[in-house]
Amino acid sequence: MKTYLTGAGFTTILIVVFLLLSSPLSNLEEQALDVKFILRGEQKLDSNVIVIYLDDTDITALGGWPLKRSYYALLIDALNDLGAKVIGFDIFLDDSNPLYAEFDSLLVRVASKYGNVVFASYFGSLASIEGIAGEDFGYDTVEEGGFLSGGNLHLPHRAFLRAAESTGHTNLPSGSTVRSVPIFIRSGKKLFPSLSFEMARLFFDIERKQVSARTGVAILGIDGGAHRFPLSEDGRLTVNYQGGLSSLSKYRFIDFLQSYDLYRAGSGPWNPILNVKGKVVLVGVIAAGLSKFVSTPYTPNFPGIGVHATTLDNFLNNRFLRVSSPLARHLISVVFAYAVFLLVVRMRGSAGVAVAGAILFLYLTINLAIFLLFSVSLPAVQPVAMVLLMTIAALIFKQKRVRQELTLVEFDKERVEKELREKEKLLLGVEAELRQTRDVPELTPENILREKIKQYREDIRMLSLQAGDFSPYFTPIEDAENDRQEFEGLVYSRSGKMHEIISLVKKVAPSDASVFILGESGTGKELVARAVHSKSNRWDKPFITVNCGALTESLLESELFGHERGAFTGAVRERAGRFELANGGTIFLDEITETSEAFQVKLLRVLQSGEFERVGGTKTMKVNVRVVAATNRNANEEIQQKRFREDLYYRLSVFTTHLLPLRERKSDIPYLVDYFLKREDGSFSLSSTVMDILLNYDWRGNVRELESVIKRATILARADSRDLIRVKDLPDEIAASLRKKAALEDQILALLREKRFSRSSISESAEDLGGLNRGTVAEYFRGLCFETFYEQELDLERAALALADTDDSAVVERVRKKMREYLANVVESLDISNAVEKVKSKLAPKYKNLPQRYHFFLDQLIESCHRGEWKLPDITKKSKTSKVGV
Repeated sequence: MKTYLTGAGFTTILIVVFLLLSSPLSNLEEQALDVKFILRGEQKLDSNVIVIYLDDTDITALGGWPLKRSYYALLIDALNDLGAKVIGFDIFLDDSNPLYAEFDSLLVRVASKYGNVVFASYFGSLASIEGIAGEDFGYDTVEEGGFLSGGNLHLPHRAFLRAAESTGHTNLPSGSTVRSVPIFIRSGKKLFPSLSFEMARLFFDIERKQVSARTGVAILGIDGGAHRFPLSEDGRLTVNYQGGLSSLSKYRFIDFLQSYDLYRAGSGPWNPILNVKGKVVLVGVIAAGLSKFVSTPYTPNFPGIGVHATTLDNFLNNRFLRVSSPLARHLISVVFAYAVFLLVVRMRGSAGVAVAGAILFLYLTINLAIFLLFSVSLPAVQPVAMVLLMTIAALIFKQKRVRQELTLVEFDKERVEKELREKEKLLLGVEAELRQTRDVPELTPENILREKIKQYREDIRMLSLQAGDFSPYFTPIEDAENDRQEFEGLVYSRSGKMHEIISLVKKVAPSDASVFILGESGTGKELVARAVHSKSNRWDKPFITVNCGALTESLLESELFGHERGAFTGAVRERAGRFELANGGTIFLDEITETSEAFQVKLLRVLQSGEFERVGGTKTMKVNVRVVAATNRNANEEIQQKRFREDLYYRLSVFTTHLLPLRERKSDIPYLVDYFLKREDGSFSLSSTVMDILLNYDWRGNVRELESVIKRATILARADSRDLIRVKDLPDEIAASLRKKAALEDQILALLREKRFSRSSISESAEDLGGLNRGTVAEYFRGLCFETFYEQELDLERAALALADTDDSAVVERVRKKMREYLANVVESLDISNAVEKVKSKLAPKYKNLPQRYHFFLDQLIESCHRGEWKLPDITKKSKTSKVGV
């Protein structure tokens, strides 16, 4: 609940911040929109929109500005002769010219004649309520707010206005960048349309009375509107730019008239420039000082007539750009940010950050795809910014929570370690008292002190286990690098007994010989069978598994050999058996000793000749199949009891391999655990105590049981948001197993003494303990040396004698040399000129693989050596590599 509330709090704060920064955010979103335009690339405008423009050359050639109105009349006449549907002038004709009154009259007559001409108007100011005029060309509205208001409306000269079919304003927003244009501007009680809108209305043959406009939409046509144009709340249209000047179908004024004259005179071929039939023609000026130039996503100098042409294209083709509203922008940002916060907090390690990055990438990809396909612009900047900030917030929150958890864990660990040290001090006191008792018989009876020592030792052992439950287990680096092996999903130790088995499998696999795999349930028999198949020449053919113990004799026969239709009740169609399906490949017969003698006879025939008949059939079928069989029973005992045919056994066991139970290959346990942990989640580790428990457990279910235990433990640890698997994550029967057995260090010490601390005693002891890792045994022995040396009051001779527990001087000398080696390894880099804490920090690697319960004794030895209470001047580096004993 705290996570949800924290995420909601962070989200609320960010939304408030972004509301305050709405203006700069809007600017950034517009820049992001420009990027989308650029990624989309330039496209041609609709061919129904033609631009005829006057440039500086045309104006000079036609007598300078302003042009005689007769040229406009000539153009209108030519365009209508060629079949143009609508003609719009982005040229303001504000007054008549007394010197050329006949030219003005000509323009009025021509414009009146065709009834398809729209002249330009413009507002002198926006956001004003002054100046009400031209209401005959406006549209009724009942809404008081929303639309921009305009003042000082400039209309064409009265004569031109009467002659025109309509007029529309050509106002563009102030500033160099134009992203949207006002389609309707309020003038008194009327809405005055833009030039492009009026041209679109005439193109669609819509009457004025069939037009309705309100905030958010303009509708042309009756019965719900044949055409609906999306507008912003203030009557503007976001321009869906298609490109720069090259996107316009444009022709120069003089070029067009000259081509028309040639066409009329029959002096030249048809010129495509004259192809204006049924199209909309927009006439304007593209010249410095006479026309406005604006910045668009594609070019910094786009003429105003190009903006009107692009808007007209949007109207004619329903090619509108829909931009998400501020509300939608905030909602999308909130959803993404909150979801990412929860993901980052809940997912382990850097996985949450990776997922957050993937979500952002996917969103931006979909964002761009929607723009390219549907011309819909979803927000980009705010969602990305919020996700990034929420990811940072989540990491900070997560780190703080982890620190709190670590603080609690450290507190528990310190409490346990403090109690452990108190017990150890009590133990030392009682042992000292016991030594006095031996010298002074009248003191407390020796057996009482021995009971106290026994109890303290048990308490210390349990407290050591508790302390170790807070510390991760580390496999010695040299062991992990050189000893860990993996083969076709089988993980094992090079120095363990599985190495020989895998070596045999590698040798046998390339042949076609049958293999018989023996071993308890859960030891990995099917994995070995698959390895045999995958490393054989049949690797690309089928591998078929059959559990013989799970089927009755009749069902097993049908399963292996198949059956014909009607062979028995329920056999409604013929079915191929497993031997047929495995033809060319390998068949694995698990629990083969569970089959009946009658079935074994049929199976023996298949193995001998490769021939069989389907159940209920008479046709002999022949297959080429390699057989790998397995059982969890004692095959020799089954043969002696006449439950398994001896000849079938010999046929199956060209090669026989016996998979050891996990309790006999304990050196593999750390590697198996590491393999299962990485398969579940690579961030998990085990505590030292958990590893001690796993190494001491008998594992009746073998590797399969170990896998289940690790899976269960990771689920429980993940639920507590922990990376360290602790004792409480284990099943009760496994967690309690360590209490029922002798302490591992006691077992190790007893075996070493039994082997008289010989050179091979550590390796042999590891083998006797179920294939325990040699490094583990060596580390326990190192800890025992530190403990004994400390208990014997830093007297090396007494410590060696106590640890050896014998009068044999050769054995004692072996222990003494090994103890010297371990002690020298500690003190060789100990600098007494530094503070003791700094010394301990430098010697941290000496603690890494040492079992937790011996850390106290190593602490005491370092501190006492630092105080000058003991030293080993006679220890040299040469002694560290001594080959005498252990």
